[in-house]
Amino acid sequence: VETSGRWGEGLAARLAGRLDSHPTLEDRVRRVYGRSMAPLPLTPVKEPPERPHRAAGAAPPGGGPSLASLVDPFARL
Repeated sequence: VETSGRWGEGLAARLAGRLDSHPTLEDRVRRVYGRSMAPLPLTPVKEPPERPHRAAGAAPPGGGPSLASLVDPFARL
């Protein structure tokens, strides 16, 4: 944080003081559960990415315009 210039010295301290009004995450968890909690285990998601339902730019089934292009002017682009 810039502490010199027209705002003068101590700007960083004043800004940091504003953040002190919020409780820490540990305090918030203790308030919700009534006790300290261990961190949740980190489990990676091993799912392959979903395939698109339809290729981009492909015509909808039946060959007509999509419903979105009939009502949304931006869908025509």
